[in-house]
Formats: sequence, C-alpha cells, structure tokens
Amino acid sequence: SGVKIEGNILYKVSPMFAIQHNGGRDVQTQYNIFSGHWYGVDISNVAFEVVNNTSGSSWNLLGKLQYFNYQAGAWATAYPNVAAIPNTWSSLQGTHWLEPEGSVCYGNLHQGITTDVYRQHNSATSLAAPISWFSSVGQNLSQDPMFTDPANLDFSLKSASPMFSIPGFPGIDTTQIGIKR
Repeated sequence: SGVKIEGNILYKVSPMFAIQHNGGRDVQTQYNIFSGHWYGVDISNVAFEVVNNTSGSSWNLLGKLQYFNYQAGAWATAYPNVAAIPNTWSSLQGTHWLEPEGSVCYGNLHQGITTDVYRQHNSATSLAAPISWFSSVGQNLSQDPMFTDPANLDFSLKSASPMFSIPGFPGIDTTQIGIKR
C-alpha cells in the first residue's frame, strides 16, 4: 500500500505479468511500459480473504506495519497515506480500510502475448470487481512502444511512440534506469 510505480520499463520480467496488485491501497501504477508478458498488471482482491491478525502470519499486514512504527517519523513522512491506516485490528475489520481504495492504473502501455494491459481476478466473489475500487483507470494502451533498439537493450522511445500520446506522460529517462555496475 501507498507505493508509486511510475516511469518503469518492465521487459520480460516474468512470463505472466509485470506487476502484481493484490488489493493494496493507494498504489499508483502509472506511465510504465510492460513488454513481453501475457499482460501488464495482475489485479486481485485476495487481501480480503487472507489478511489476518495472527502473530507470525505473513498476511498479518498490520503487524508488519506496526513493527516499523509506520505512524511516526520517517515512515509517516514518506508514506502519509499508509500512516492514516488505523493501528488496531478492531478498527480495520468491517471498514473500508481493507479495500484497494485510491489505487490508480493510468497511462501504462503493454506489448505482449495478449492485449490486456491489466487483468483482474475476483478472489472474494461476494465483493465488487477489484478494479471498481480504484480511483483512476484510463489511458492504458496495448501497442508497440516503439523502442529504439530492443535487440541491443536500448529501450529509449522513438519520437513516434504511442506513450507520448498519453496525457501527462513525463517521459522516461532510460539513462537513469536499469542495472548499474
């Protein structure tokens, strides 16, 4: 929850999808290029079924937040949306805090085996589809990103790239991304 995934080129990072969104809140996925996957973003609401208050459980997410004292200091400053989450399990149960509110899937481009920029699966079938909780979904494209020379790992965009047609696209400085040695 509370993370920004922006301005990335995710090239063949996995065969299925580039990003997995399991129902976290305030996840900003925007202006990314996903190339070489079945689809770009996997969106689910699995958190509704598995988040718990069991000590030692990998799904005791509130316990993990509390370990880092998420409502104070550097954590609260860096992640104010996360700091707003109540700090007791009883304050979370039956409320909107377990819903993926505030999340965004905007201005991403996918090139892969399917034309799906994102795919959703409704794990908690009694609830609305996962994407319905998002605050913004749009301007996602399924096209060739028009990399300069992907065979030689030059992922800079040609001037005719469809990414430049997306309103607000800030560009991706490919000289500042990738493995640094």
